[in-house]
Amino acid sequence: MSDSDSTSISQGIVGRTWELVRIFVDEEEHVPGKGRFTMFLEPEGTARIRVDCNRAFGPYRIDREGISFGPIASTMAYCGDDSLDTDFMRLLEDSNSHLLAGEELVLISSRGRLVFSPH
Repeated sequence: MSDSDSTSISQGIVGRTWELVRIFVDEEEHVPGKGRFTMFLEPEGTARIRVDCNRAFGPYRIDREGISFGPIASTMAYCGDDSLDTDFMRLLEDSNSHLLAGEELVLISSRGRLVFSPH
């Protein structure tokens, strides 16, 4: 893929903060607490991520197929029994495609979807 193809695909996604508004795990919808899961995609290819009470970072790549992440390094604090942190990380690392639906960014994997809105 040419640099212009990569730029057009990532335009509107990179360089802004995204907040998780819904997570679908095996088609079951969950709504996280406001501001508990955010993601900022740096233009040079690093993702800075808030994962509930933890922080994470790692490389990402955008191409025609979608956004892929990894490996992701994260702090490992216990965020509580009701936290969606494990599901979030699993879906993020397994994401293999994405779409922009209006203002929402949807990351899709075989296990579910992460739906983000601009923050």
